Amino acid sequence: MKKITQCFILVFCSLSIAFPTNQLTTNGQAIVNQTGDTIRLIGFGVGGWLQPEGYMWQIEQRAEKNDSLAALAPSQIRHKIEILVGKEKSDTFFREYEKNFFTEKDVQLLKAWGTNSIRLPINANRLMPPELQPAKAPYMYKESEFAIIDSVVAWCEKNQMYLILDMHCSPGGQTSDHIADPIQYNVAGLWDFPEVYWDQTKELWDTLSMRYKGREWVAGYELINEPSGTRGGEFDDADSAITQLTMDLCEIISVNDPDHLIFIQGYEWATRFEPMVSSTKGHNRVYTFHLYWEDDIGGSDVIKNVSNQGKVYNVPFYCGETGENTTEWGEQMVKELNSRKYGWNWWTVKKVDDQESCPFSIPMTSGFSKIVDWLANAGAKPDSTEAVASLMEFARSVTSDSLKENGELLKVLELTYQVSIKGNAVKNSEKKNFFTVTGSSIQFSPATYGKKVAIISASGKIVATHTADNKKWTPTVGAGLYFVKIGSSYAGVLKNI
Repeated sequence: MKKITQCFILVFCSLSIAFPTNQLTTNGQAIVNQTGDTIRLIGFGVGGWLQPEGYMWQIEQRAEKNDSLAALAPSQIRHKIEILVGKEKSDTFFREYEKNFFTEKDVQLLKAWGTNSIRLPINANRLMPPELQPAKAPYMYKESEFAIIDSVVAWCEKNQMYLILDMHCSPGGQTSDHIADPIQYNVAGLWDFPEVYWDQTKELWDTLSMRYKGREWVAGYELINEPSGTRGGEFDDADSAITQLTMDLCEIISVNDPDHLIFIQGYEWATRFEPMVSSTKGHNRVYTFHLYWEDDIGGSDVIKNVSNQGKVYNVPFYCGETGENTTEWGEQMVKELNSRKYGWNWWTVKKVDDQESCPFSIPMTSGFSKIVDWLANAGAKPDSTEAVASLMEFARSVTSDSLKENGELLKVLELTYQVSIKGNAVKNSEKKNFFTVTGSSIQFSPATYGKKVAIISASGKIVATHTADNKKWTPTVGAGLYFVKIGSSYAGVLKNI
């Protein structure tokens, strides 16, 4: 048994807080709520859920080794799996995969880790399927896809987590790279065919901002993820087009929903911001930078650029993506961002066969490995019957309950562990302790005596039980993060290291 070294307790009672106390706005270089408290958005992106990217399944890594063209974009992956097992069985697989990959329990878990926000990547191809679109508006939408977003909004509201709606894959593709799910390889449709895809993008954001206005826990709208150039991935002459479309989208959203934040990314994979900031600054604008693979993090050009731009224009900057590196690198990155008081979002929460850069690694089974080889054009086509079984096995394996938590990464991310009880927060001076921790023992307060106590793992499993009394209790648990439930309410969290 190891020592219980930390315990952070957050207790709630029923208070009446008028809407929209938690809705966010900007104040100079800060993001604040309606009572003026500064809110640093700290969280994770849900990459790989609604648009699995090739590298998240290890497809790209295997394709690169074999120098072959592979199914890397989300639509390519889905299409090739349809070829492998047929559309009906492919649809069944993806329904099971998406049902298990991210649920309300994951929202609760991310909150328990100490985060306050979630970045939800959205794929326009799912909301408005390209094959259904007429030449001009009004465009065709798929309501069942909006319903998925509705569910996440509801989960975040219930658990008081901010949600950023991230247009990760814009209509046509905002880059020719597979992460944007572009219309075809080496084509960034959003910039190469603006006469088609700008109107679609504008109407989509018009629809989204009307649908989610007034939703307190929606932090805001992230307009275009990593807008990066024209045909072939070139950046030349792209700035003016990216700036103009961003300005148009800001105007649409500001009319529909002036109360939510608008997250604006810079050029070249969200690393450069002039003249974007000077052209678009205004009410509730937040500028989002991405930071990867920098050796000298504090001295990086990106950090210097956003620090200077924030001061010059008195606007807030937010690190919307970082990660994809070693645990040691992540520790230095988070220390730098925290020291500069930037909010940040870690990319991403789960990937296949990645034991270091994300909190959960999905195991690569032998059957799914054969499918990945085929998707990468690096192996023979599997038998369709065996492939169906392997796909369904994989789809059932992606639940957080079944995955081992990367405790080392969570430790270096410097998260403050906490659990919320239903209701609204009391002032700090009014907090009550349901229990205290001394060494490896728990001492309960008199108010809990006679109530059932459960120690619950991050995956939701009860690992120890007790009836609270006036005696110290020393539960035997392994290293990790645990919820403490007293009666029917969560009372706090133990971190055992």
